[in-house]
Amino acid sequence: MSFKSKFTVFASMVLMGLAGAGGAMAADASYPDKPVTMLVPFPPGNTSDIMTRVVAHELERAIGQPIVVENRPGAGGGIGLAAVARAAPDGYTLLVGTSGAFITAPIFQDKPLPAESFAPITLMAHTAHVLLAHPSVEADTLKALIAEAKKDPKKFTFASLGNGSISHLAMEMLLRQSGAQMLQIPYKGTGQATNDILGGRVSLMMESIKTSSIAHVDAGKLKALAVTGKNRSILLPNVPTVAQAADLPDYESGSWIALFAPAGTPEPIVEKLNKEVIKIMETPEIKKKLLELGIEAEGSTPQELSGLIQSQTDKWQKFIKEENLAAQ
Repeated sequence: MSFKSKFTVFASMVLMGLAGAGGAMAADASYPDKPVTMLVPFPPGNTSDIMTRVVAHELERAIGQPIVVENRPGAGGGIGLAAVARAAPDGYTLLVGTSGAFITAPIFQDKPLPAESFAPITLMAHTAHVLLAHPSVEADTLKALIAEAKKDPKKFTFASLGNGSISHLAMEMLLRQSGAQMLQIPYKGTGQATNDILGGRVSLMMESIKTSSIAHVDAGKLKALAVTGKNRSILLPNVPTVAQAADLPDYESGSWIALFAPAGTPEPIVEKLNKEVIKIMETPEIKKKLLELGIEAEGSTPQELSGLIQSQTDKWQKFIKEENLAAQ
């Protein structure tokens, strides 16, 4: 299947999932009457995993049933997405999807996702990334780092969470806009990548802004060179944005976390989950907890989430095609 076809099929799958949910039979008024599984397509300890467990604890009380958080990592999130797509559309198997798993990773996978799709429920959070460097990297600013990388393209390596992950593409966009070159080292999860940058086995890493990465910076184990958002992070107020640090005014990158169900999930179930999760995300205590993880709570309608997926698909499709990254 061609590059363009993969994107067209995937975008259609998401939009069809929304339509399928609306046309399904009315949900049983007793929903839920048994435990619900929230599947995270990444290893434990990932930002989306930690956030899911925070939200799941509150959702249990809201719906009166246990929430089982299950990790199903692999293939840039593709294994978990496929598992949920095959699940019964009854509201008892949900997916905590990310922008990387939904929008960009499919291009880099050997096989596209199956014909099944998903019913968007709600956006849950946004997060930016921080560019971390091992102390052995002499450059203390992003501008100095770029200058060194231009002199010696083989000098620096950067850890990513796999081809097509947002951490990978955020770094590739930085390199393309700055004209620098570095070698990507892909990992299957945050834990191993973090261990390797702490050990100096890789030079750099784009990591979600969270308490653990901030702790490494505060302890002097890593250096924070820039954040990828449009504005500085509340958690790293002294760290400039990439746009500020490297004179790249058009640079901005980040990721989101959202909740989905299998296509065909009855609309009343989607509406109930949307209402309950948004209520949780708007709670001051939850907002505070999530901010400590470096993510900003934000809900949406299913239609707004579908629109976000489409707009970001267009953005990254254009970038990946122009830079021929799918061939790497």
